[in-house]
Amino acid sequence: MLLDRRPKPSRQPPGFAGMFAFGFVVSAVSAFTAIGGAFMTVPFMLWCNVPILQAIGTAAMIGFPIALSGTIGFVVTGLRETGLPQYSVGFVYLPAMAGIVVASMLMAPVGAAAAHRLPAVWLKRIFAILFYVMATRMLLTFL
Repeated sequence: MLLDRRPKPSRQPPGFAGMFAFGFVVSAVSAFTAIGGAFMTVPFMLWCNVPILQAIGTAAMIGFPIALSGTIGFVVTGLRETGLPQYSVGFVYLPAMAGIVVASMLMAPVGAAAAHRLPAVWLKRIFAILFYVMATRMLLTFL
């Protein structure tokens, strides 16, 4: 994405089974690494020749079920834990969740407007840089 290399023109997204399997992997990796599904979904869709705006929009839309399923998992997993902070439901700290939800709702229109105003090549470059920053952060965390 950083170099704007293009996939084979004939490449298309896989069928239902392939997309289901990919969605399962994205959900699992997102939950285990605490990153949004868009960091894997957008590059995959670009690799399948989906236009950048459609890839970003689709990633934003599927982010909700990924976040919801992850939240449910962390609530259920932590329900019997003791010693959690006040205002926690399982492993979910409600004030932090509220802050994330409000910030996301306020910034979504800003992100959508920016995506429609910026050229596709710049969107790909910005996304690639963010991807490398997240990968570097994750690598340094594990070391």
